[in-house]
Amino acid sequence: MKLLLIAPSTRAMAESAKRAGYSFVSLDYFGDVDQKKICENYSLNHEFKEEFTIENLFKHAKDLNFTHVVYGSGFENRPELIEDFEKTSVVLGNDAKTLKKVRNWRYFFRKLENLGIAHPNTEIIKGEIKKEILEGKILKPINTGGGHGIFTRENFSDFVPSDEEYLLQDFIEGVSASSLVISNGDKVEFICATEQILDNFRYCGTIIPLKTEKRILREIEETSIKICEEFNLLGCNGIDFIIKEKPYVIEVNPRITGSVEVAERALKINIFDLHVKACFGEKIKIKTRTPNNFYYKKIVFSKKDIKFNLKFENLPLFVKDIPHFGERIFKDKPICTIIGKGEKRDEVMREMRERENNLINLVNNLS
Repeated sequence: MKLLLIAPSTRAMAESAKRAGYSFVSLDYFGDVDQKKICENYSLNHEFKEEFTIENLFKHAKDLNFTHVVYGSGFENRPELIEDFEKTSVVLGNDAKTLKKVRNWRYFFRKLENLGIAHPNTEIIKGEIKKEILEGKILKPINTGGGHGIFTRENFSDFVPSDEEYLLQDFIEGVSASSLVISNGDKVEFICATEQILDNFRYCGTIIPLKTEKRILREIEETSIKICEEFNLLGCNGIDFIIKEKPYVIEVNPRITGSVEVAERALKINIFDLHVKACFGEKIKIKTRTPNNFYYKKIVFSKKDIKFNLKFENLPLFVKDIPHFGERIFKDKPICTIIGKGEKRDEVMREMRERENNLINLVNNLS
């Protein structure tokens, strides 16, 4: 068995697969230095000189040698591509049929309603969209992901709607959280709940454990398991929540998520390995516990166009997703990821900000 790891960024999956002893090849957009040092990696940015699209990732996958596929973010919105993978290889994760159900928003929110699961009021609209309807609401692309492309009343002025459908959803102000669950098709196990770090809805990182009331954690666990069972999800999956007076379900990420890397460090388990085994129907048992420390990952975004003039060997171990020396990085694009831990949440937040600011200043000075 040889795995193909495919996603916009596969470095975290590659590290986990490497630790678990799998034979694999990875294909992503970035092709970061720290990934290329540990595995056979191909990237749209470096080897193929192509812009990032899910279609381009799929196009170049056909030239690689693999028997099984583990996909990451973006592919949940393209079930037809997973369907094509299924014709020639074994997909380890949710099949195309399941993705079509989870990403059918009318069906998804109707199911939540029937299950009595709290969620923001959501409607699907298209055509001319007036600014006034965004009072107390947000506008999201149908193919939502990573918090990109979300409009509020405040940033709506330059938006020109097309004939595409959009989600118009009540805006609930609260703590952004996510859960991780795993299923072998027979039994669902809850892994953990995490806090999501967002910047204007854009996903920027994760903190574990989620600091909240026990009743909230209990409801997140029960709701996550119920959703996983209802949609017959397979392998590792994430469910996003907003916590106000209670947790509200926002969406399901029916694949390995960005939170997995942090959860593995905090819980001392290999979730990628569990994902593969669960997809083969093996019995999975998770010993849930609260970590003694707070663990985090934070994606560092560039505040201006830069040239990355730092060498891999000169960077501290807490820096991941490292660009190639001399690589051009444009404003608002990711530079790298930083990771760390601390005894208290305030401590990790402070360390996170310091490390991020120091790194940005260093990059800018050498750019």
